[in-house]
Amino acid sequence: EGATSPQTLTFKTKIPQDKLTAGGDITNGAGLYLNDKEVGFGNFTVNITKPSVTKTGETNDTVNTSYSPTGRTITWYIMVDNEGRTLNDLTITDELKDGLIFDSAQWQKLKTDGNTWADVPDVKWTSVPENNQYVIGNINYIGRLKIVTRVPDDTDGAVMAKTYYNQASANWT
Repeated sequence: EGATSPQTLTFKTKIPQDKLTAGGDITNGAGLYLNDKEVGFGNFTVNITKPSVTKTGETNDTVNTSYSPTGRTITWYIMVDNEGRTLNDLTITDELKDGLIFDSAQWQKLKTDGNTWADVPDVKWTSVPENNQYVIGNINYIGRLKIVTRVPDDTDGAVMAKTYYNQASANWT
């Protein structure tokens, strides 16, 4: 019987798993009824941003007056931004190609300062995992897989630029 305006209604919405995994729009609607008759209706749509994966690489080459065709490395970083949610069963697949030689891999977590990475204990590899799949597990933070590779030594003395194309994918539930 009677109410003072305005009134605030708070509710929770369950977001379907497919939207949490792949992103997309969620629309929620609400109706206002008086004596079983609708007197008002409204809806609101929000976009659920999907988690993202990016890959970068950097070499240990230095720019100086001499070039060494041996002992070169490329360190690959596959960053996973969870967009604030838990990613279950995170697995990163990354097959090294073009003669790159696996050296090591380490899972890292972005610290709260937003700039510094910390190794996650016991989530590391000393050899290529089965099927090139790095099983990380459940994460609820921004993380990255750091893979160190050795570039095959150039033994013929020729100095040639080479581009390495290396792709990674990530899956979670």
